[in-house]
Amino acid sequence: MPEVSKNYFVHLIIVNQQICEQANLDDEELTAVLLHELGHVFNMYKQEPIPTLIYCLKTNTTYNADLEAKTKEENSIYNEYYADYFVVKNGYSQQLIKSLKKYTNLDFAINHDQIAKRIQMIQNGDCEFTGILKELKPMVK
Repeated sequence: MPEVSKNYFVHLIIVNQQICEQANLDDEELTAVLLHELGHVFNMYKQEPIPTLIYCLKTNTTYNADLEAKTKEENSIYNEYYADYFVVKNGYSQQLIKSLKKYTNLDFAINHDQIAKRIQMIQNGDCEFTGILKELKPMVK
């Protein structure tokens, strides 16, 4: 068996089939969802270090729980924008918008304001963060 490098990473994408069925996604919308998930893998970006208590002890900085929560939230938001950008660059922006709108009608916790902002950014064909986004090559079509 070949030796695996210590730097070898495995990325697993899990899509909840039940939620996709509840949202009644068609094949094109499901493709957009899968491209979004692939965008998380292919466009890994440098996140801000999360100032946890241990991080602050190691770096001799003051711990602030509000700053930790804000940094986690911003990293999460950036992560979604990057993945959406990947979908847009691959030509599935309208299908992603349709799938996001369908998700907002489901009965599970979702940040409707964040979804609305993502849809607006996709419709504009740009992203607030285009200056730091990696250039992407289309994967499909």
